[in-house]
Amino acid sequence: MAEDNDAVNQAFNARQAFWSKWGAVHPDVIAPIINPTFSGGPRWPSFRQSWRVVRRGPLTLVASDGLSDHFEDEKPPSSTGFGLEFFALTADRLDAQIQRTWLFELVFQCSQLAASNRRIRPMLEQLGTISTQVYGVDAPDEWKTDDGSVGLLLNLHDTRPDAIGSTMSLPLGKALAVNVKMLTRLELQFIAANGERGRADVAQKLVSLGDIHGSSVSRRSVVSPPQ
Repeated sequence: MAEDNDAVNQAFNARQAFWSKWGAVHPDVIAPIINPTFSGGPRWPSFRQSWRVVRRGPLTLVASDGLSDHFEDEKPPSSTGFGLEFFALTADRLDAQIQRTWLFELVFQCSQLAASNRRIRPMLEQLGTISTQVYGVDAPDEWKTDDGSVGLLLNLHDTRPDAIGSTMSLPLGKALAVNVKMLTRLELQFIAANGERGRADVAQKLVSLGDIHGSSVSRRSVVSPPQ
């Protein structure tokens, strides 16, 4: 048990060091009072589910924390769990408590998606970026599809020197730092209609905007409405 706790703490500290290179990490994590695993939710590697808040000037970042813990039944601890953590950031003003914002909800829903589907990291390694849809995000109506879901593009890379890196080094190996980018309804529809080529086209256009990792409810679509 002590060895397990040491491994979890070491991974926790390594992730904190990773985010500290980018901004000021809030000393407290966001964690549910009752672990969702015990009410039918997906199980995280060490059961511990939490999220960090990091700030840099006008930017607010939310990151999952625990998806890259070792699996609880590993004796001795030997892996980085699902091998990834998600993050989303914005320069938008967030008036509500962070856990009640669309920014947090993006990362929360991606976290639970990965915890219920271990193929997320292999898919990212194979395809580079993937698109998906999640529910339960309190984004403006114009960002939602007819069924209430929100489109996302996962794993855009920003290679500028002061940007967030794509991998984090943990005591038991490396984990991906996966950006969550909110897509407009038109962008999601374009990807759905054009498949891999459409996803690559949208990704390239988003990168060209410069704010590669950021999401904003005021961002204009990089895809025009069909004529």
